[in-house]
Amino acid sequence: EQHPDTAMTYNNMALVFKKQDKNNEALELHERALRIYQAMFGDQHPHTAATFNNLGSVYQALDKPDYALDYYQRALNIRLAILGEQHPD
Repeated sequence: EQHPDTAMTYNNMALVFKKQDKNNEALELHERALRIYQAMFGDQHPHTAATFNNLGSVYQALDKPDYALDYYQRALNIRLAILGEQHPD
C-alpha cells in the first residue's frame, strides 16, 4: 500500500471518479494518495504538489472554493519552492 505506484493509481482512479461527478469518491482516493506521498516524500515534492492540485480541483467541483483555493495555494507554494518561477510547469 505504501508505494508511489499505488498512490499514482489512487490518483488516476480519482480522476475517473471526478469525471463521473463522483466527487466524494474522488476526494477519498486523492487523500489516500496524498497520505502515501507525504509519508514517502514529505510535503516538498512534485507528487505531493500534484495531489494537492487534484484535491483543489475536486473541492472546486464540490463548490467549496475556500478549500479549493487552499489546496491550489499549497500546490503552487511547493512548485515555486522546488521548481522556481521560471520552470515551464
